[in-house]
Amino acid sequence: MTRTDETPATPLPAPRACPYAPPAFYTETRASGSPRRGRLWDGSEPWLVAGYDQVQQVLRDPRVGADVTEPGFPNTSAAQPQVEGGMFFRKDGDEHMPIRRILNPDFTAKRAQAWRPRIEELVDEAIEAMLDQPRPLDLVRHFALPIPTGAICELLGVDLVDSPIVTRAAHLATDLAAPTEDKVAAMHELNEVLARYAKQKQQQPDDRLLSRLVNRHLPSGELTFEQVVRLAQLVIGAGHETTANMLSLGVLALIRDEEQRVELLSDPDTYAATCAEEMLRYWTIVQTEPRRCALADLEVGGRLIKAGEGIICSLAAANRDPAVFAAPEELDVTRAERRHLAFGHGVHQCLGQNLARVELQAALPRLFQRLPELRLAVPEDQLRFRDSHIVYGLHELPVTW
Repeated sequence: MTRTDETPATPLPAPRACPYAPPAFYTETRASGSPRRGRLWDGSEPWLVAGYDQVQQVLRDPRVGADVTEPGFPNTSAAQPQVEGGMFFRKDGDEHMPIRRILNPDFTAKRAQAWRPRIEELVDEAIEAMLDQPRPLDLVRHFALPIPTGAICELLGVDLVDSPIVTRAAHLATDLAAPTEDKVAAMHELNEVLARYAKQKQQQPDDRLLSRLVNRHLPSGELTFEQVVRLAQLVIGAGHETTANMLSLGVLALIRDEEQRVELLSDPDTYAATCAEEMLRYWTIVQTEPRRCALADLEVGGRLIKAGEGIICSLAAANRDPAVFAAPEELDVTRAERRHLAFGHGVHQCLGQNLARVELQAALPRLFQRLPELRLAVPEDQLRFRDSHIVYGLHELPVTW
């Protein structure tokens, strides 16, 4: 039986009482067993879905769409339809899968493992650069950002000289409080850079992703030049900001928990992989995504969600569902279960998850092996978390050793 919801809508993203736990509204929604209303910046009131099984149900239901231009879609800002409306990952069915298949070869588990030696070099390069800096230093700037920036730019075949443009565009895209005009301007600047590189690749092909897109899939008619540039933009945005925040949060967690740090370093060959998965589950940095829109009426947890209503899934609450995970509030770098939803679920789940895993596996143990005395350089209560961003993380992480 369906029922209506008379509970006043809570503003989203909801505030956190503790930076190491999801907002209470999300966990309370999960515990209630039913979706509840939230309120967005524009006054719209999408449904929040927070239970593990219910999140899976929504994300695999064909009656639920990912198109940000759909009426009723719970957009992050007025800029989202303009910035992302033409991107394949915001489409469904035949507008989504053919483009995803074009990108898949560069993001398989095998391909990610082939990048491991270079990623390990990037990790060591970042640490060496840290050693040359005065202390304390910001670990976000000097470690967490350079590694995924380097990895994603090399995968695309983009010169690292342009990484400040990459960083700015990715940062603004995930900042829910950033002005619409700033978001659009940053994406336009990034597009111009990527268009220049794409034209260069037409004249000087190489074995990187951007070259393959412009020299194979553009002439075949599978992609337009504009689509090639937008795909490169997507790869940068999705693979840069997320992994950078996961790295800084992962380092913070290991600084805070000596027992878990010692466990990881006791056998990094064994625990690097489980540590990466546990950090992904524990932090689940995507705060107010995945967002969807009901294309037809459906029932979730006894609630009737009507066609045209927005839906936001809380992956963070789902990944701490006690019905699925033992002691879900505890960090356990040896946790063997790998059922978390940090990369989403269904046909739209994160394309770059294999590359992200390798980066986390390579970076977290290596940093503490090289800098065993790494510690916070400020009191913990002075850390500033990215509460107003789609992607949770730290604005900076002052450390010393």
